[in-house]
Amino acid sequence: MACGLLRKLVFLCVLVGIAALVFQAGDISSKTGDYIADRLQELERTF
Repeated sequence: MACGLLRKLVFLCVLVGIAALVFQAGDISSKTGDYIADRLQELERTF
């Protein structure tokens, strides 16, 4: 149980880090934002 929660937190941290890098690069687009949102929804369904 705790292991699953820890894995979810790690995945979220990685996604947030990737999103931050994309924003810093100034290369964000609505398509990229939709992609990240889709990945987050998939993670929530998985765990």
